[in-house]
Amino acid sequence: MITARVKIIPAIVAVLLLCGVAAGAEDRVWEMYKSTLISPDGRVIDGSQGDISHSEGQAFGMLFSIAFNDKESFDRLWRWTKLNLGVRGDGLFAWQWGKRPNGDWDVMDYNNASDGDILIAYALLRASEKWPGGEAYREEGSRIAESIRKHLSINWRGKAFIAPGYNGFNDRGGTVVNPSYLISPVFKKFAKTGENNFWEKAYKDSFFLASETCFGQWCLPADWVILTDSGSRLFNEKGGRFGYEAIRILIYLAIEKASMPRGVEKMLDLYDKMGYLPVWVGLNDDSISIKDAPAGHYAVYSLAAKRLGRLHLGGRLMKAAEEKLSKSEYYSFSLYLLAKYSDEIFQ
Repeated sequence: MITARVKIIPAIVAVLLLCGVAAGAEDRVWEMYKSTLISPDGRVIDGSQGDISHSEGQAFGMLFSIAFNDKESFDRLWRWTKLNLGVRGDGLFAWQWGKRPNGDWDVMDYNNASDGDILIAYALLRASEKWPGGEAYREEGSRIAESIRKHLSINWRGKAFIAPGYNGFNDRGGTVVNPSYLISPVFKKFAKTGENNFWEKAYKDSFFLASETCFGQWCLPADWVILTDSGSRLFNEKGGRFGYEAIRILIYLAIEKASMPRGVEKMLDLYDKMGYLPVWVGLNDDSISIKDAPAGHYAVYSLAAKRLGRLHLGGRLMKAAEEKLSKSEYYSFSLYLLAKYSDEIFQ
């Protein structure tokens, strides 16, 4: 299946956001996301990486469809996902699809990514609650959740975690995990579908790596950590940073009204003083990027600021996010929607 590239048109974003105070502005933002990032057959396109698609991106699109009550788009996204990524045979999804070196468009990596699996299952469960006659959605979502538990569960020092993928994370002197894949509000939902003891424990334990571990003077969680017999530490092979991955943790903690890492207040104070947010923070050497963060990061910090009671600052950050959104691409735009509509998405 070859899907034509859908080009991002930044000018459209700016025009739509100028209309943000008008009725239906939310629907216009969703229509813009669909027209620029979702192909007619239901593929979410990452233009920054050669127009590939991810299981994570398909899940985002499905969740946004629910938030904006767009069942037609949801069904197209889910149909494409099943047909093109649901090829493993174990209930998990191949994580990457795109143009192969021989020119064919197909799966590029059959390994899974558990954040995509988790959010796809969650989207199906939410759809079963959103629209009448959703029993099929619920059955599929429950089946995927059980596959995640069966194939990806980790027991480390009595704590229940989920591995980032089926292959490649247990041969480095420990178990590598991605704390942003431990999506606490979703685990709470899974606990109602079956195997509730495991998912209730996974829900409680998700906060350990998400908020109780902090690295460096900034005291922020890492994109990747490794769990060993001697404890948890930064997994430096993947950068040793708080960045594009770990930023999502703040959304989940805000939704759960859980304690934020101490470094979040420091980042907010930095913005107050410097007028920018670093796209990443080095947790080994306490360095910060001089590159300004994209719109999605600003939206996430806006949500965190509001949950911390800094309402005025939260408003400023969301305004900045909307002003920057015309330059964003797939991931940043998705973060923006996840943060701005988090209450609708994570119920």
